[in-house]
Formats: sequence, C-alpha cells, structure tokens
Amino acid sequence: MIKILDFGADWCPSCKVLKPVVEEFASENDNVEVEFINVDQDAASAAKYKVRSLPTLIFLSEDEEVHRSLGAKTKSELAEIVSSI
Repeated sequence: MIKILDFGADWCPSCKVLKPVVEEFASENDNVEVEFINVDQDAASAAKYKVRSLPTLIFLSEDEEVHRSLGAKTKSELAEIVSSI
C-alpha cells in the first residue's frame, strides 16, 4: 500500500488543481490511499514532514517516505511515481 500525503491550502491555486487529480488517481488504484493535509489547519504535520512549498506530495510505503514531489502532477505522472516505488 502506498500512502500519498497531499499538502495544500485553500488559497493555493495549484493545490486546487491537483486535489481532484490525486482523488481520481487514488480511486482508480486499490494500492493507493490519500490523506489531504491543509497546512493552515495542520501546521504540525507540515513541520514534521518539512514541507516548504505547496503543493507537496509525499509518498509513503510502510510509513517511510519513499518519494517527494513538488507542484501539480498529472495522473500519468502519479502512476510513474507509484510504479517506481
């Protein structure tokens, strides 16, 4: 199981574009789970994962970070990342 932590904020235009892409990707892949984290509401998680820019996607396998991606992505780019993990 791959878990994607999607760090974003309501004021972030790229985050608004990315969120439905990540949701759709996760719904189409049984081995992917997503957690959306609003950095304005959960600054502790952003600090824990050292998130410095938005949007940030952190890919976890067995609770360990295995990949980090900055900026908006397409479903095919997400699929490439997940298949390489």
